[in-house]
Amino acid sequence: MYIVGIGPGELGYLSQKAFCVLRSCEVIIGYRAYVKLLGDLVQGKEVIASSMGKELVRAETAIEQALSGRKVALISSGDSGIYGMAGVVLEIVEKRSINLDLEIIPGIPAFCAAASSLGAPIMNDFALISLSDILTPWEIIERRLTCACQGDFVIVLSHPKRKKRTWQ
Repeated sequence: MYIVGIGPGELGYLSQKAFCVLRSCEVIIGYRAYVKLLGDLVQGKEVIASSMGKELVRAETAIEQALSGRKVALISSGDSGIYGMAGVVLEIVEKRSINLDLEIIPGIPAFCAAASSLGAPIMNDFALISLSDILTPWEIIERRLTCACQGDFVIVLSHPKRKKRTWQ
């Protein structure tokens, strides 16, 4: 099983390794919008696409497919280890003591692509902080922001907007 970071949304950012892995897999699993970004790369493959908020289901489906002997790619935008599917899968595998041949294929994180297009390289130390309060209480997010400001870090904010978070 592969967990593949597909980059920030343009096939030109897809790594050669990710491209080769996606070509070799028989099953591609991912968030519907990310699968669509892959275009012809998914042609002739079984595609299991679902909506946002179904991360656990996607991870469990990918694990089940891999355990049944199929060559599976579970995709994430950007890098799968940064707010992506790698952590979700690894937690499930560890919690259930699943023996699974697993490889994580990194992708270009969206914040790196954004910084490059803005001509604002991220130099020295920095903090990447998600403003998503779905899995992290807002009080913890506020504390992280305060500490990053006190540390004089360049701060990259992720998930700055959410329909249900209108009180900010």
